[in-house]
Amino acid sequence: MNLLYNFEIAGINFYLLFKGKYSDSNLAVSLNNDPHDFTIAKNPIIIELHGDQDIPRNDQWNRVIRLKDRLILYGKRGWRAEIDHDYQTTTLFQTDGIHEERLPTHIRHHPLIHFLLSHLMPLRGGLLIHAAGVIIDGCGLIFAGVSGAGKSTLLNRIVTEPAITALSEEKITARINDQDFIIQGAPGRGEFLSNLKRQAPLKAILFLSRGEDGIQALTPKQALDKLLPATFLPTDDHALFFKTLEICERLLTVTPAFKLRFHLNGGPDEMIKTFVSTI
Repeated sequence: MNLLYNFEIAGINFYLLFKGKYSDSNLAVSLNNDPHDFTIAKNPIIIELHGDQDIPRNDQWNRVIRLKDRLILYGKRGWRAEIDHDYQTTTLFQTDGIHEERLPTHIRHHPLIHFLLSHLMPLRGGLLIHAAGVIIDGCGLIFAGVSGAGKSTLLNRIVTEPAITALSEEKITARINDQDFIIQGAPGRGEFLSNLKRQAPLKAILFLSRGEDGIQALTPKQALDKLLPATFLPTDDHALFFKTLEICERLLTVTPAFKLRFHLNGGPDEMIKTFVSTI
């Protein structure tokens, strides 16, 4: 078995191993992988690929079966994943031919990774949130909202200056760090994948809606009602589900939350910059 590829998301190290007819050193070299990294990470998440497989994008799972010692995930395109009870080791079975040049990009986007993150983050005191995120003057901001709320539009308007760094326009991780939270991007669609390793302390979470430009403070209860639908909840694991709820409540006790209204054809840039200077 060879180490093909390794990557890190929000402090979680993933190692991709391969069993199959392509299990040779040439494939590892073609992916610019450094096998020595394998000895550096502590408790990496192991993903074993079996057979002659491809890594599809934009796919989802359609069934989850929980057994006593493992979890079985069935994907819509025929893939199957068997995950051990502590989410440390996963075996991924695929069907189509492997494409070496697509593997590094596609494995990050595989729905299996998003499923694992939604379970691994609460185990580490964190959340995976459907949101955009930026760093402005060292402050981390989360912009959460349903599809179509304007996350991508907003992000592309406010990252026009060098002082503003976009973390992701689709998925953000937030994890406990002493008394506050640290945010970092997670793989998803968009143009900001090169910033996935950037991180910053979370200073505010803003929930997007359309309307006249304005920012309104929310109570923790109001914010929780908006945060839960935007959080990837591990509903198949009762213990982790309730732990995720606790982390959501903790995040909102230490992080101010707001409702951000703006026109999709307007310009919220200055409003957000002024807001950052006040928090």
